[in-house]
Amino acid sequence: MKDEPEFDDAVDPHSRARSFHDSTCYGRLQRKPRSFFSSQEMEPKDGTLGDCTPALKTWCQKMTNNVRKKCVDDGRSPTQTQLIVSQFHQSIGWDANIDNVLPSAPLSAGTWDGIVQLSAEGLMKAGLDVDFDQVREWHENLGDIHACDAPLIPHLPDFLKLFKHHGIMISICTSDDRRSTNACMENWNILDLIDYSICGDEVVENKPSAHPLMELCGRAGIMPHECMVVGDTSADTQMGRNSKAGLIVGVLTGSGTERQLLDTGAHVILPNISYIKDLLENHDLFNGSESDVDSTENSVSLSPIKIRAG
Repeated sequence: MKDEPEFDDAVDPHSRARSFHDSTCYGRLQRKPRSFFSSQEMEPKDGTLGDCTPALKTWCQKMTNNVRKKCVDDGRSPTQTQLIVSQFHQSIGWDANIDNVLPSAPLSAGTWDGIVQLSAEGLMKAGLDVDFDQVREWHENLGDIHACDAPLIPHLPDFLKLFKHHGIMISICTSDDRRSTNACMENWNILDLIDYSICGDEVVENKPSAHPLMELCGRAGIMPHECMVVGDTSADTQMGRNSKAGLIVGVLTGSGTERQLLDTGAHVILPNISYIKDLLENHDLFNGSESDVDSTENSVSLSPIKIRAG
């Protein structure tokens, strides 16, 4: 019998930013999952498959430098500049005191278009003479900020191959754009392991809308109740709830807090995606057998994995 993983020893929720978010689809612990969906937010955002915290910090620092330069060019005083910078940070959900993104903030759960829009609106509200096009130009001139993003668990390709071996489809549902999504999949050597993917610049409505997941289910030929959705932000878990996914798993390696994930639809909370293997093996779900686990939303007990369900 394994020791129960202690959640207090898991990755600190405040040490995360934006990275691949997993949305895993499978039938509420009653049969082998048909599909395992990974959901990434924005340009591989924080925390399900990959660690994009350094990239988000780089983005915020460089964008802040652009804001400060614009303030100087416009003749703003240091006090005025600081107020404008603070408004910018508030609009995207950045906490300068801890130098990190706030839990499930727009910077960790939105699309780049949405974040640029919020940034421009926040700066204009603060009185800076900018428009959307100028802020977008700042953003586009940053280049590839995700080149060095690292997987959050070791041997990620081997981990995903395990699910493929058992006939579980793997897809990526992300608010990031296609270019950055493909770059991350290539960097992590998982491009050939992904059955389907959909990005924030390819959908009519983004998370937390059910639309991205419903679109993926249509492509895969499965129903949402056959899916397990695994995510690290409230946008992920709420998407799962809105689409009536079979099981919604929150992982504590992204920007969402345990409480946020539970309040927005998570049935199960795990320290990281590596525990999904234990989740399935401990209940013989890799073999497609029936499980005696109570699948009601408010009562989930999956010993020896320590679960916190709302």
